[in-house]
Amino acid sequence: MLQADLGLNTLGFGNQFSLGYRMADDFTIYGPAGWQVNEVTFFAYQSNSTTTPTINGVYFQIWDGPPDNPGSNIVFGDLVTNRLVSTDWTGIYRVADYDMPDDTRPVMANVASAGVFLPPGTYWLDWMTDGSLTSGPWATPISVLGETTTGNAMQYTTSWNPALDTGTTTQQGMPFLIKGCEEEILWNQPVSQADPSWFVSNQLMPDSLDYSAFIADDFFVEVPWSIETIFIPGGWGQDTNLANASDMIFLICEDDGGIPTGAIVWELVLPVTDPHITLYLGSLGSPTDTLLSLPMPLVLPPGHYWLIAFPVMDLSPYGQYGRPQSDTINGYTAQWINPNGGFGLGTGWQDWTVTGVIKHDAAFRLSGEFKIYMPLITK
Repeated sequence: MLQADLGLNTLGFGNQFSLGYRMADDFTIYGPAGWQVNEVTFFAYQSNSTTTPTINGVYFQIWDGPPDNPGSNIVFGDLVTNRLVSTDWTGIYRVADYDMPDDTRPVMANVASAGVFLPPGTYWLDWMTDGSLTSGPWATPISVLGETTTGNAMQYTTSWNPALDTGTTTQQGMPFLIKGCEEEILWNQPVSQADPSWFVSNQLMPDSLDYSAFIADDFFVEVPWSIETIFIPGGWGQDTNLANASDMIFLICEDDGGIPTGAIVWELVLPVTDPHITLYLGSLGSPTDTLLSLPMPLVLPPGHYWLIAFPVMDLSPYGQYGRPQSDTINGYTAQWINPNGGFGLGTGWQDWTVTGVIKHDAAFRLSGEFKIYMPLITK
C-alpha cells in the first residue's frame, strides 16, 4: 500500500527493459559458508494487466559492490540474457491508501534463474524487466507501515541515483527473494573471471566416438569428507543445452603420480532428467551448468583424488560440451584424454594445455561436511 497520508507518491519505479531502466538493491551473505544461488524472484506490475501475467523477460546481474562505484565488478549475469523462468500473480495489488479497492496493478512474482556460488560479502542485484503491455513494467518498492524510508535501492535511467519517492524524497528499498542453499565448501575452483572459455569434455554418441574427450582435475582431502553436492559449470556455444544429453557421468579416481589412472573409488551415471541433477543457465544463457545432489553422501578418507565429469550427447545435432578454466593454481595441471585419438594429439592422459588452455585448473566445486571425529571417552 502506498501511504499517501505520509506524503508518499510513487506507486512504482520505471524498470523497463525497452528503455534500459534498471533497479538495484543490496544483500549481505554472513558466515563462512557462502551461498549457492539458484534463482532470484523480482516483483513488478504492468497497469491493467489483470491477474494474467504479461511479464516476459528478466535481465539481471550481480555486482560485488554498488553499481555506481567504478571499483565494483560484475560477478554474475548480464543485461542481454533473458533469465525469466516463470511469472505468476502474487495475490497482491499495488494500491494507494485512498483507493484500496483498486485492482489495476496486480503484482507479479518473476522468477529468474541464477546458478552461481557467492562467498561471504555484500552484493548488489541490478535488474530490468520486460512485458507485453505499454505501461511499465514498474518495480514495486517495499512498504513498511508508518515509514517513509524503506531501504537504500537505486534506479538507473541515464545514470545511477537513489530510488527516491517523488512525494517525500525519501529512499526506498526493493523486495526480492533469493533461493538456493548454504553450503560448507570442501573444494572450490570457480570459473575464471579473466578467461571463462571452455574445452571439450564429453562422450559423443553414437556419431563421433573418436572425438570423445574428457577433462580431469585433482583435489586433496586432509580430513575425511562427506561430499553432498558436486557443481560442474560448462558450456560451448549459445545453442549448447545439456537437456539434450542422455546421461551425466561422474568419476572420482585415486592419483597415480600426477594423472588420474589410479583405482576408481566412486562412479555415478544418471540420466539428466534424474531429480538429483539440476541444470542451470550458464554464462551464455543456456542450460550448461550441472548441480549434482548425491543420492547418498560420499565419504572420502584423506588422500589425493581426481574428479572427472562429462555428459553423453550426440554431436549432431546437439554440438559439443566443454568445461571452463579457473584462475586457481591447485595441485597438478588439469588433465585431458582423447582415448580414440580423433584430435590427433595422442590417446593418453596429458596436461590439458595441449588443447590450447592457458590456465592451470578446471572449474568445479565440492560441498558437504568435514568429518572430524572426536573421542567419546578419554582415559
